[in-house]
Amino acid sequence: MIDRGICVLSDTMAEPCGYLSATQTRDGNIQLITSKNHYVFNLAWLKQLPAVP
Repeated sequence: MIDRGICVLSDTMAEPCGYLSATQTRDGNIQLITSKNHYVFNLAWLKQLPAVP
């Protein structure tokens, strides 16, 4: 959710505004910071293959 609206990301659509910066914290989570938002996910989710439509 971005600014109270749903934002669906895909392999062809990414963060709509600003720049990105990422780091992995001690708990194993990946922190992704943008100009407007903060996302948190784990490595297993990142390695997961996208669902076939």
